[in-house]
Amino acid sequence: PWILFYGGVNLPNLLGNELAELIFKVAVIPVVYIFIKMSLYMQVVIIENTSVIASIRRGWEITTGYFWPLVLLKVLSGLPVIIIMNLKQLFPGSYFLVGVLLNGFVFVFVNLVFTITYLHLVAGMGRKKNH
Repeated sequence: PWILFYGGVNLPNLLGNELAELIFKVAVIPVVYIFIKMSLYMQVVIIENTSVIASIRRGWEITTGYFWPLVLLKVLSGLPVIIIMNLKQLFPGSYFLVGVLLNGFVFVFVNLVFTITYLHLVAGMGRKKNH
């Protein structure tokens, strides 16, 4: 059985397993939606040099109409991450150094994928405005 902790509170014990599980399942859908809609805010902050709030709004605008492709991209970009993270187990003697190097590679890889996605979506928005 799963255990959900929030702020040090064990929700299954507090609410009962069924109610806590229902709350968790209901919360997953809006959390995933918001996570995808905000997936490009970092690229907006850096490339467009905007504030955090403005970048969240702009990222929300850019991702409009691309929810499912972005979900697929998150899943596909996550697969190499899972593989690379499991590679750390092959180097038990130098776990820390290999872990740091692999984590750095994963960070660069995922951000590169989403920066290219940002540039592609923004270019598409520019083409739509010109037609």
